[in-house]
Amino acid sequence: MSFPGADHPREYPDEPGHKFYAESMIREGVARYKLAALLVKDRDVLDVACGSGYGPEILAAAGARSVYAVDKDPEAIEYCEGHFKRSTVKYRVLDARRLAFVDESFDVVVNHGSLQYNEPEDQERVVRELMRVLRPNGVAVVSVNYNTYTGPDRTGAHPYHVWAYDSPGLAALLRKRFFFVAIIGQYHVPETIGFMMLSERAEERKTGLMTAGAGQTTLIGIAAKDPLALETARETLGPYVRGERVVDLSPTWRGAV
Repeated sequence: MSFPGADHPREYPDEPGHKFYAESMIREGVARYKLAALLVKDRDVLDVACGSGYGPEILAAAGARSVYAVDKDPEAIEYCEGHFKRSTVKYRVLDARRLAFVDESFDVVVNHGSLQYNEPEDQERVVRELMRVLRPNGVAVVSVNYNTYTGPDRTGAHPYHVWAYDSPGLAALLRKRFFFVAIIGQYHVPETIGFMMLSERAEERKTGLMTAGAGQTTLIGIAAKDPLALETARETLGPYVRGERVVDLSPTWRGAV
């Protein structure tokens, strides 16, 4: 997996002076995890590419039965273990292309913001592994940055991204392994984060959120093996993805939705 080295701006939420700290990244990342947290109560959860660990903390606080948080970077896992201590959360150093879990181990699998750092063949390997470890009635929540592409010379919109996504592109990637997929757009306006369900043919729709001047920052794929699992997830997330409601962005990031 072509994951960047230590100069990549990882998210360390409670250390504003840390060289990897980026407040805007934290705010948007917390909102994505809070959205995913609506699906995890009393369920076994895997967070792939967990980074600095605030995501697993949010998922556990939302009532997950268990959370495994994995990242291929030993420094990230060391940070997690030093800052977050919940009996329901376990951390491991693992490569997302080769997850050391038996088939159908988890009810919810989360992968936020790592696929765009990988070449297409590695993206497909990661998606294959997410599908393999997901239970038949489970859901995967996969997010990528929206259309922030860079080239080999790293002169594009993001210096580490090697791939760009639009809504049809993310849906096509997920459908290589999952039969049932829905795409959600994340939008950022000052002080608030909003979500809405997207058509795969129309990246943006004219809603109150859009006319307020929101910019689309992230695409979130909800993927399942079973149609009922996807429909249940859509119903649960429905009030949060119609452009009518925003995820709370309090000054502190800890805690559940």
